[in-house]
Amino acid sequence: MSRAPLVIVALVAWTSLALFGGWTACVRRPELRTVSPDGERVAFVRSSFAIDPPAQSLWIGDAEGGEAVRVARLAEDQEWCDEIFWSPDGQRVGFLITGLRVQVYDAESSRLIDEQILVEADGYPGSLEARLVSFTPDGKGLRFRECHRTLETCSEERRLPLASPA
Repeated sequence: MSRAPLVIVALVAWTSLALFGGWTACVRRPELRTVSPDGERVAFVRSSFAIDPPAQSLWIGDAEGGEAVRVARLAEDQEWCDEIFWSPDGQRVGFLITGLRVQVYDAESSRLIDEQILVEADGYPGSLEARLVSFTPDGKGLRFRECHRTLETCSEERRLPLASPA
């Protein structure tokens, strides 16, 4: 008796499990997750099933596992979240998107309060990206390094004021 039918059945079962089982796990499991400095809030990224990923959304919620609010859905197959960072006082949270721009949200209201382009794209996704993004110690601006995507070379630290400082 040939083993071909058994191999085909096993392959179909494995593929189904990987697609549908992985989809369920992927939707429920955050990819990036950070807790605010005071431990009260959490910011995270969720992925959804997509034929051509990524398909991510940005969330802010209660660190104790209470309600979470989706603050943004990123463009499928075009955008992803690289980093999440909190202001020193925990009142604002920033998401670095595709290594190029930052969205800053008020942690209490989950309202978008600022959006900044850190690095200009020279194509898709571009040869440069921002890394090590954080709020300045006084919380009135952002600091980051502009780096080559494929090399380890980065610029000196850059600073950019927020349009809506605290």
